[in-house]
Amino acid sequence: MLATPALTPGFADEHVQHSLWWIGWDDSRRKSPPWLGTADAGRVLERRTIPDGGLPHLFARKFSTERSTELLDLIDGAFALRQDVVRS
Repeated sequence: MLATPALTPGFADEHVQHSLWWIGWDDSRRKSPPWLGTADAGRVLERRTIPDGGLPHLFARKFSTERSTELLDLIDGAFALRQDVVRS
């Protein structure tokens, strides 16, 4: 609702015609995407680290503090988001 064209001045000039989300759907039949883990690291980081001329994915879905801790540490380390993450 916050980005509804009728309610947002300048929407057409500022709207990005690109999905900024990376969602790791697999081929299984399910209601929501699976939790992300270290096996997804390459695909999650690819749009942020490989210059392809396109817009980067700024968000990824779906992380869990129980299941995605190692992946979150890799992402933090790759972009120096936290000082306490050990980079390998």
